[in-house]
Amino acid sequence: MYQDLNELTARIVEKYRLDVPTFEPPAVDGPRTVQLSAEQTRSMPGIFAIAPFARPGGYPGVQMRVIVPFKGTPELFDYMPSHFNTSPPSAELDASRRQLVFTDTFLESQYNPGHYMSTVKGKIEPFRWWLEQVDQEVRPFNAALPDTVLNLLVEQRRRIVETLVQAEAAGVRSTFSPSQAARSLTLGQDTSALQLSPMRLPTRMTSTLLPREDYVQILEAIDRFARRLERSNTIVRELGEEALRDVLIAALNMIFPNRVTGETFNRRGKTDILVQQNDEVAFLGECKFWGGEKLFLETVEQLLTYLTSRDLLTAVIIFNRNKAVTAVVDRVAETIRAHPLFDQDLEVNLERRTLRFKFKHPRDERLRMDLAVLIYDL
Repeated sequence: MYQDLNELTARIVEKYRLDVPTFEPPAVDGPRTVQLSAEQTRSMPGIFAIAPFARPGGYPGVQMRVIVPFKGTPELFDYMPSHFNTSPPSAELDASRRQLVFTDTFLESQYNPGHYMSTVKGKIEPFRWWLEQVDQEVRPFNAALPDTVLNLLVEQRRRIVETLVQAEAAGVRSTFSPSQAARSLTLGQDTSALQLSPMRLPTRMTSTLLPREDYVQILEAIDRFARRLERSNTIVRELGEEALRDVLIAALNMIFPNRVTGETFNRRGKTDILVQQNDEVAFLGECKFWGGEKLFLETVEQLLTYLTSRDLLTAVIIFNRNKAVTAVVDRVAETIRAHPLFDQDLEVNLERRTLRFKFKHPRDERLRMDLAVLIYDL
């Protein structure tokens, strides 16, 4: 940390800058002979004329893959830019996270090599437009990164020097190594130690970004402040959804300073409450007034569409202005348990009106996510 900070800044910037992916020429893999199930053929054109009845062994088919190598930061494929359309491009990342893979299947009799080859180059066009929108937001980030890093290092060095001076003045020995701290900022994982896995993501049950106790602390903080709202005067209890959300965000920022925001874009829309950990999304929450099972289910589905496969800790906060709040709690529990992604109950506290469930992740059913529902009577 005592070395030239400009040199250290340049090394850190090189490690953390974002590079919008650029594509190399595509290649094709196939044709491969496969057996197609009735489910796979259901949406194929002319299927009823070609194969009106399901066969026990399936239908003979052809699989083609288009492989598109790219250079850049693969995580940016998961980024939702502020300007987007309602049909985001879709493809798979291979295990090395250096190639996009498009997979198409056909009935054997319907595969036309000439026609298919004419579509290959067009498969990446939707990504080009999408990445142009991402680039408009990444460029300012990269431009500001050197100054941001340098200012942080200057402040960190000031704290280190002041601490060491005060320790020496107090006759206290310090075992802290500034040079080791500097190296930890710039050293990455040795690429020779990386193991490529055929799985797209590791199976995990909880978020690695937010410790379990912090997730519980977020839920308890929301619960504590929302209960105060229940006991507040009529003016406070008549606030709208946005105002109530802002009250909760202000309360959470007292516990997690500068890490809680509202109406923040994540993947496919703006989420009401977003908590960050180490500049990564760690928790997402939605606030809604109770308007019946249908509106509640729409809120849950809306929250699920905001999630990337790395977002595993969520909550829905329900404000009820109807009578019979216990009936609302019962209907919430019934609706959640009937959801196709429901996995198990984690906590159902009818007295406190706090419910926690384990869900299959909408982006990958090998993953599990937490969904809490907190209900308050205004």
